[in-house]
Amino acid sequence: MQAKLSNIHILRDFSGKWRLEATVEAEQVKPLQSFLDSLKDRFASAKLEVWREKRSLDANAYFHVLCEKIARAVNAGNDETKRNLVLEYGTQKRRDDDSPSWFVIPKGEDPLSRSKYPKWFTAVMVNGKEADAYIEYKETHTMNSAEMAALIDGTISEAKELDIETLPPIELERMVVKWGKTRGQK
Repeated sequence: MQAKLSNIHILRDFSGKWRLEATVEAEQVKPLQSFLDSLKDRFASAKLEVWREKRSLDANAYFHVLCEKIARAVNAGNDETKRNLVLEYGTQKRRDDDSPSWFVIPKGEDPLSRSKYPKWFTAVMVNGKEADAYIEYKETHTMNSAEMAALIDGTISEAKELDIETLPPIELERMVVKWGKTRGQK
């Protein structure tokens, strides 16, 4: 659910309980009230985060086009190229407590059997046996517009180093506007 909050206060009442108070826009009252009513007298968990525009399908399609061109230029596979770009310019996956998502596997085991985008972090010992720790990166379809913009910016710089033609600045700007984000040209 999306709501624009203002005048946010945390207050303590006479019984010693805490109360959250915020102002919302008129059109948000009914859906928010309905949602809150569904939680009444129940234990609830909520995660508040800054709302961002979802990335556009154009952005995802453009990223894949550039991946294919880069893969051909360096004589590599599309999946390998995409993985390398995500690990270089993508966003680390986070757990519910906002810590980095990571895992440990026995040395020699394929990390791709556990995660689509694992990045080796360090060697460790587990019960006297050698193991490797990997940090996970987000899959592109889970990235928000800001994260996707950073991935595409890095991918464009890689493409330019290989003399691969990229979209003209005006078309890139159209995509950026569609993402609901502004940026300066590099």
